[in-house]
Amino acid sequence: MLSRFVNQFKLDTTNSLVTDRSFLVKVFKVLRAQTLLNGRMQAIPTDLAVLGYVTIFRIPEELNRNLPQVLAEVIQRVNE
Repeated sequence: MLSRFVNQFKLDTTNSLVTDRSFLVKVFKVLRAQTLLNGRMQAIPTDLAVLGYVTIFRIPEELNRNLPQVLAEVIQRVNE
């Protein structure tokens, strides 16, 4: 997902906060929490939906509005 943010949407340190260390640390913590709360020890692609909680103030507003669709596309691609 980070690769898609950087390559497709051209996010970098000038227009977002997705490349900073705190974001990268928080993403894994939120994914781990989602996984454990659902009684699993390993994340599955649908767990990526929680990225909406950690990106809300870190990516441009337009991308944030479209984030559910972007995540659905990524999840579908991973499931194929």
